[in-house]
Amino acid sequence: MQGNQQNDTFTVIGVSYKKTETETRGLYSLCIDSQKKLIHHLQNIGGDNILVISTCNRTEIYCKNLEPDILLGALASISGGPLDTLKEIAFLKKGRSAVKHLFSVGCGLDSQIIGDFEIIGQVKKAFALSMECNSSKAFLDRLVSLVIKASKRIKSETNLSTGATSVSFSGVQYIREHVEDLGSKKILLFGLGKMGRNTCENLVKHSKHNSITLINRSAEKAQNLSEKYSVICKDIANLQEELNTSDIAFVATGAQVPTITSNMLAGRSKPILILDLSLPRNVEPSSDDLENVELIHLDELSQIANQVLADRLTHLPQALDILKEEYAEFVEWQDSRKIVPVLHALNSRLKTYKDNELDKMLKTVDSSQHDNIIAVTDKLVQKITGQIANHLRNESTKPETEIEAIQDIFKLDQLA
Repeated sequence: MQGNQQNDTFTVIGVSYKKTETETRGLYSLCIDSQKKLIHHLQNIGGDNILVISTCNRTEIYCKNLEPDILLGALASISGGPLDTLKEIAFLKKGRSAVKHLFSVGCGLDSQIIGDFEIIGQVKKAFALSMECNSSKAFLDRLVSLVIKASKRIKSETNLSTGATSVSFSGVQYIREHVEDLGSKKILLFGLGKMGRNTCENLVKHSKHNSITLINRSAEKAQNLSEKYSVICKDIANLQEELNTSDIAFVATGAQVPTITSNMLAGRSKPILILDLSLPRNVEPSSDDLENVELIHLDELSQIANQVLADRLTHLPQALDILKEEYAEFVEWQDSRKIVPVLHALNSRLKTYKDNELDKMLKTVDSSQHDNIIAVTDKLVQKITGQIANHLRNESTKPETEIEAIQDIFKLDQLA
């Protein structure tokens, strides 16, 4: 292992909607196979507790034992995006800042639309992949479990998610506000991943079921969803025909290259509104220049949430309080993992001192007093250890510094 790779600190690097527009983010998006490849690569060079999240709004790598430059290089290499650009746009957080960031992400507080709880499902999937790749240790296990707990509490104890405004919901909200006589419009939904399924669920609440047509590369998935919601299902071979006759199209295929090209939309005789919910873009951007074609992308859809967001922000302090509580529980657990081994070693050292002194003293004391003396000295050792434990856990402002001092004073490293 190269010397500059080693770093015990928990680190997150990544790109997000906050600093990067859709096209650039898309350069660093990772499919499942690429996420696995990245995790295995980082493991092979010494990384552990690895979590990789790649959504339409962010691509993030969490990892222990590797320097940020190594993580940036790995992301650029496996995504195929340019490293120089990544270094300019990427964010970096270390230690407890990285821990806090995962709490914010998982609880929907770092989402493009605050309170979007779809992200916790994506965190769970990312963690499941970490487990599958054996890249999760006790640190990440505990961290993710408390992030999930915090998310559940915020969802159940606050109104932060009132008026759900995920990207899929925002797409439906957009056509409700901008399309006249929506009930008479023919709607095509192409792509039935999670985004597509959520869009379908929202569509059927606001449109006539017989006006919605589903198309997916996996015909079985389309058939199952069409039966569930009583909507029309067509084979992918009918895609061009359905595009030609549709008034509105939602595209959420999740492909790495555009699945709807300008050629497929050229020379239209009737207007079509296309909402591209995908990252990278699944509709060729030049399509927006064509006559009778209007193209809306997911970045624009997030603006629809502004009114709901204003209300949600009033519930943010309560959500932040919950996040702080669960974050504090993680910090306490993390500190205890450092403290416990030191306390055990200190207790062992003090018992050694005690036993050495008692061996000398008991030879000069009546044997009838031995048990009492041993009991008293045992309690003394327990009291000293207990006082130090209480200080480190509840009163210390610099536990790591004080732990190092205790280890140095009592030469605890010699017990290892």
